[in-house]
Amino acid sequence: MDLNDIFEKEKREREERLKNGIQTTLHLLKFQESDLTIQIRLKTAPNSPYREVDLEQCVEASSLLGYIFDLHGKEWNGDNEVTNAFLTLFDDALDVIFSDKIYAERLSEGATLDWKTKTVTFPSN
Repeated sequence: MDLNDIFEKEKREREERLKNGIQTTLHLLKFQESDLTIQIRLKTAPNSPYREVDLEQCVEASSLLGYIFDLHGKEWNGDNEVTNAFLTLFDDALDVIFSDKIYAERLSEGATLDWKTKTVTFPSN
């Protein structure tokens, strides 16, 4: 498998996650581009929102970290995969909304996201 094959495989996996979401033991997480949220639903009630994260509130590293700790601190009935699934979908959402303008790792450099205008602002040095 060469590098192009790996990139194609990653692209197909991302497309699958964006289409169908990520299933954990007890939950289904989906990125909703229409309202810029990541919805967390119980698998037993997939049509009823259980919890959602408004990505327009995740504008910089500190606000994202707040959501990560909030999700990590929830009980989730022993389903420890929710936080990892959220982070994977967040990374996918960055790719969809901002294309190649930002990667999650660059948020720590002080980037500010505007989800509505699809722009990224970096601090001037």
